[in-house]
Amino acid sequence: MIRFLQISDLHFLCCNDSDDEYSQLRVRFEEDLRCLKEKVGAIPYLLICGDIANKGQKIEFEAAMNYINELCDILNVDGQKPNVFVVPGNHDIDRTPYKHTRDHLRSKLLSFKDGQNDYFMQEIRKFEPDTLKILYLPLQAYTKFADDYSSNDELTEELNLKKNFSELKDKNLYWKRSIGKIENYTINIIGLNSTLACDGKEREKNDTSKGEHSLFLPFMSYNVVTRNNEVNISMIHHPLNWLGNEEKVQKIFDDRFKIQFYGHMHKQSSRSDTAIKIYSGALQPPSGEDDYPPVYNYIEVDIKDSRLLVTINSRKWDGSKFVKYDDECKSYSLSLVKENLWNTEDKEDAQKVLPIESTPIPTHEIIQLFRIQTPVVKKNIIKEMLPEISDLQIASHLLELNFLSAIRATNRFTELYNKLIKK
Repeated sequence: MIRFLQISDLHFLCCNDSDDEYSQLRVRFEEDLRCLKEKVGAIPYLLICGDIANKGQKIEFEAAMNYINELCDILNVDGQKPNVFVVPGNHDIDRTPYKHTRDHLRSKLLSFKDGQNDYFMQEIRKFEPDTLKILYLPLQAYTKFADDYSSNDELTEELNLKKNFSELKDKNLYWKRSIGKIENYTINIIGLNSTLACDGKEREKNDTSKGEHSLFLPFMSYNVVTRNNEVNISMIHHPLNWLGNEEKVQKIFDDRFKIQFYGHMHKQSSRSDTAIKIYSGALQPPSGEDDYPPVYNYIEVDIKDSRLLVTINSRKWDGSKFVKYDDECKSYSLSLVKENLWNTEDKEDAQKVLPIESTPIPTHEIIQLFRIQTPVVKKNIIKEMLPEISDLQIASHLLELNFLSAIRATNRFTELYNKLIKK
């Protein structure tokens, strides 16, 4: 079993405790963690899903780091402090550097269709690294903060921590950390950056159907090769419904990341379908969000008999202390066994009972007879026998191959032969 403490949306400001509406909450949070440690023992990992700062300023990250270090001291067991992993959120970027240039780049990234924005990112990564640096510069203070927790992808690290960066074409846009094995499965944590196209209005309106405030997540940042003996845990700030191409990205996520952590929405929820998805509540939500209580999660992950078991123990702030969040304390189970498609296909083929057709001549001779016809004759036969494919806008040889495959699958060779001898 692997244990996690998981929080999100800290929104750290720099102010005196007397001015800080969450100063008391943080004290009670620490006290609650001491009780948790007494009950369960060591918690090796602390996951923070973005919006650590409020405006991406260095001083905010310093305040956040001091508090995170206090949490690690509390969770210390026999000299072992938890490993901390972080990803950036929209409040972790400094929006001032190259603002106008970045606004144009953002608009361009979101206006591309059919993967052209990914092609654009690939090209500037290879040939125009200075342009790429402008996109990543708002994360400079965050990058220095995340470096202490080994939570920077290679590209961000190269652009923001090195004065003279080298070639970028081979640099990853995600970070990956292997944290051990359960049964025969390697457990990996993958961190992704969803902030490149943030426009500063992410909480005003989520209307991606009209392209408003939608985000762009480069394919290179989630194209993580995954094997059957791996369980990948993704960390990303924005839920995927903030992306313009949500459906495509979600399908890939569900295949490659069996546990998915999100932040940003400030309201705790979780669900399971082909993957287990945890939408983290905010530890320190902005003022005025009374409907969203501050939340943190203690999570246990285990694997038994190739089933992934995830237990979420959620705690919420009731105004004076942290209490059990009954509605959000949930357990999920997910099979990790991959179906043997070869066996499945064999069974499906065996179940197909096709009539045995007695053809006038061998079928391979009928096929050859069809192939030697003129293009006009072949086109007319295809239109007569399979009108549904006759208008496909594909090359003629591909159309013929599709036609013959369909004839073979439905045993219509005698019908084809009769049409050929009449031509």
